[in-house]
Amino acid sequence: MEVISQSNNMERIGFGMRFGAVLIDGIIISAIAFILGMIGLAGGSMLGAAAGAAAGQTADSALGGGIAGAIMGFIAGATIAAFLYSLLEAFTGYTLGKLMLGIRVKNEDGTEGNTGLYLKRWAIKNIGTVCNIAAMVTGVGFISSIGGLLGFVMFIGCFFALGDKRQALHDTIAKTAVFRK
Repeated sequence: MEVISQSNNMERIGFGMRFGAVLIDGIIISAIAFILGMIGLAGGSMLGAAAGAAAGQTADSALGGGIAGAIMGFIAGATIAAFLYSLLEAFTGYTLGKLMLGIRVKNEDGTEGNTGLYLKRWAIKNIGTVCNIAAMVTGVGFISSIGGLLGFVMFIGCFFALGDKRQALHDTIAKTAVFRK
């Protein structure tokens, strides 16, 4: 069964609907990345071809360089778009996928959360990203390695939502759960 009843008649949401929300979010992020990528690909190709032609390169090699640059820009843009999209949940307690499925993050007792709670949950859930940012800012590389390990632990911890409490590891640590809206 997908939901678990709590004493206050709230229903915690388990893994299935949460995974569905992640899939919807992935489609939305992919669409945004695709649009940005096509804009970057067109612009990068034209700029690369123009710059290559001005430098005396053949049109084919200049165009190839422009396309390679646009692809790298697309990957960077998709990464940035996914990060910024994840902040939606950090400030509101839901993503568009969760909103479409009628679910949201709350305190583990089912009461409404606040921005501080959502930010704490986001930081725990995305500890790998947080550590990577800290490593870039401080220049201390091993923080990134620690973040990779902790990120893997949080990924495995997502499957805890299959248990009776219907809480992923990051929810248990943050004292949150996902409920019907």
